[in-house]
Amino acid sequence: REFVKSKIIEDENISDSPSQSTAPSSSPSSLPSIHPTSAPTFPITGSPNSVFAIIHSLTEKYPDMTGFVHLDRRPNGGDLIINYGIQNAPPSCTDCKIGVFEGGSCIKLFNAFFDSDEVYNPWTAEQGAKYVTNMRGDAASIINVFNGRGLRQHACKYVALYDKRDGNPKAHNRNNAIACGVLVPVGESASFCQ
Repeated sequence: REFVKSKIIEDENISDSPSQSTAPSSSPSSLPSIHPTSAPTFPITGSPNSVFAIIHSLTEKYPDMTGFVHLDRRPNGGDLIINYGIQNAPPSCTDCKIGVFEGGSCIKLFNAFFDSDEVYNPWTAEQGAKYVTNMRGDAASIINVFNGRGLRQHACKYVALYDKRDGNPKAHNRNNAIACGVLVPVGESASFCQ
């Protein structure tokens, strides 16, 4: 466990059983996939304002990378509770960044989504906004991030996942995402944001 401004609460690996997510497997010929076409069928619970994204690969390096990211909020406007489940991501990664962005699409991300009057950019691996994978590239965990924005404001923003750095200082640059999804309110399909 690691404690920083955004802290990892729990690391647990996805089992060898098939994922409950219905996210389609991406192939290099279909990349990039910008918007999922339907809501996931796995049970999502949370506050009425919570949002989720189905994650799709954006790169041939990890063509089968899939998963979900669900955002909820602690009571009284506290930290975002980010629950994620990812498969076929970079293996054995301890510094793979996750972030929420404004943008036109998953391949046209704009600014990191946070209130600069409330907080310094929390969407960095150093601040704890990261996913941690096992040797197979699978991950499931919950992290807390405070970005100063209301939960409802996250709808139609993009959640992007990044590769490990491995000496590449540009690996976590905004438009180098390896997977992405659009955040939609629980119970809605991606067409909500179109």
